[in-house]
Amino acid sequence: MTTLLERPEGVAPAQPPAGTPPGPPAQKPRSWRSRLLSEGALPTWLFLIGYVILGGVLDFHYRIWAQDAVARQANGFSVLFSRDPHLGAIGFVWNPLPSVTTIPFLLFRGVFPGLVTNNFAGSLASAVCMAGAVWQFRATLQEWGVSRPARLVMTLCFAANPMILYYAANGMSEALYLFTLLGTTRYLIRWLRTGSLGSLVYAATWLAFGYLARDETVGSAVLAAGVVLCVGWSRARGRGWGRVMTALSDCAIFLLPVATAFVGWAVISWVVVGQPFQQFSSKYGNASLVASGASEVGVRNVTLTQRLLFEAKALVAFSPFLAVLAVVALVVAARFRDTRFLAPVTVLGGALAFSMVSYAGGQTFGYFRYYIAALPLGILLVASLIGAMEDRQAPAGDGSRWPIMVGSAAVAVLLVAPSLVSTGAGMFNPAVGGVEAAELGTVFQAHPSAADEVYAHRYGTVRAFAATIDRLHLPDGSIVVDNAQPCLSNFIMNVKNPKVFVIPNDRDYQRVLGDPFVFHARYVLDPNPRQIPSASDTVAQLYPGIFDTGGGFTALAHNFPAGGGCPQYHLLQVTGIPPSAVG
Repeated sequence: MTTLLERPEGVAPAQPPAGTPPGPPAQKPRSWRSRLLSEGALPTWLFLIGYVILGGVLDFHYRIWAQDAVARQANGFSVLFSRDPHLGAIGFVWNPLPSVTTIPFLLFRGVFPGLVTNNFAGSLASAVCMAGAVWQFRATLQEWGVSRPARLVMTLCFAANPMILYYAANGMSEALYLFTLLGTTRYLIRWLRTGSLGSLVYAATWLAFGYLARDETVGSAVLAAGVVLCVGWSRARGRGWGRVMTALSDCAIFLLPVATAFVGWAVISWVVVGQPFQQFSSKYGNASLVASGASEVGVRNVTLTQRLLFEAKALVAFSPFLAVLAVVALVVAARFRDTRFLAPVTVLGGALAFSMVSYAGGQTFGYFRYYIAALPLGILLVASLIGAMEDRQAPAGDGSRWPIMVGSAAVAVLLVAPSLVSTGAGMFNPAVGGVEAAELGTVFQAHPSAADEVYAHRYGTVRAFAATIDRLHLPDGSIVVDNAQPCLSNFIMNVKNPKVFVIPNDRDYQRVLGDPFVFHARYVLDPNPRQIPSASDTVAQLYPGIFDTGGGFTALAHNFPAGGGCPQYHLLQVTGIPPSAVG
């Protein structure tokens, strides 16, 4: 198979070394019809349609909305439709790209309000991104030289995995996360095979987009950069310092885009909000929420052994044979000096390692979805074994190749198909997929528990809130609220005029919150402090006890009871100047 490459001299394009499997033969330009019905396009379009339909069923029939997905869409919504629309309203606690991808769909809010009220814009964004991930996954298998029957089996097992289906339809960031990771993996494999500088640039660009989607790609960048450095050094001609500089040049090309994204986003955050890394320093970030235990699956009072056991269960659920496959694939890759094996291990494995270290260290939550990269990693390890087997059998076009292709498909079924069952079992096991089990309980459980029923009642709670606010016919800027609190993103996007709310995304939020009376805000909306972590509530922090006593400048106007997983809220009418403002 592929051996380590020598860097070509001059400007001549890089050539694959002797023994490298030939790429696909040059083809004549095809018509749009043939392109649409090609092996790559047809499955992608079919799964895209399926993901969109599934998203519509979840959003409009079952009304199941992942709250992080709602919050990400709400950030994009604030850029367009808040009281103070501006690009900085997208927020800096989460990486921006998942919210950015919803904006094109949110533009059609006036034509189809359900894009906003039912979080369908987020679902469309995740469906498109997951379809893109399917495209990249299949293309990676094809470029690895996996025969058609085996790669179609593996693509189907990836695209139809229960977690892939759910996160392709619910608006979360996992779809975009996998899309960028698989794009990086595909082009890094191509660079390892051909030494093409363009492929290395493409891989770097995909990884930069990956960082703008999820922090876990930092792990991918660190491990993959090590591979680029080592392989670049092994390919370089000459001796000593010149060889080192060649390797460093390759590594710099790979790291420059992601470093630019990392530094650029940090600088913008610093300039706009005064903090370069709000995902770590903000009261709304994971680290602060973990410390307060504000999650369905927290890390308080959980030992290191319990965390590691959970991670082992999650990995086995996504890829039952992952550990064995990693060892066997490593041996095969070493035997045939196939460096392509290193791409999925470092890119997907690096992101996976970041999640595992973060949870083991108590810096994040134990969410099943954080380990989703294990699914494509396990399948690509199988692909490396199948590719090695097929490369050493009958040449393409030989009729005796068919038994090998059938055998490869059978191997793919045996090693990959079990993940469909194990992942589904993990999703509905509260000890592994706690969030997924609760969100989907009313759909699949014959006798949903009280916790499952919470999500079934959320839509009624949201609509009741929106109807109450709409009946007040308030002018813009009438209600001061910290929209990071549970369900508030849903509430705000369901009222007819979202501009009535003054939220932290607005540039004058702190001024209005400091003296609502002077800035003509009529109400303050605040959740029951006994039902949420007070550390994340800027209203309660500035006005302690306001929910119960009014803080000396408000009076209770309306009580919104708890329901559908949402805490109790008090709508407090502003009656005067806050004592703190007077002082």
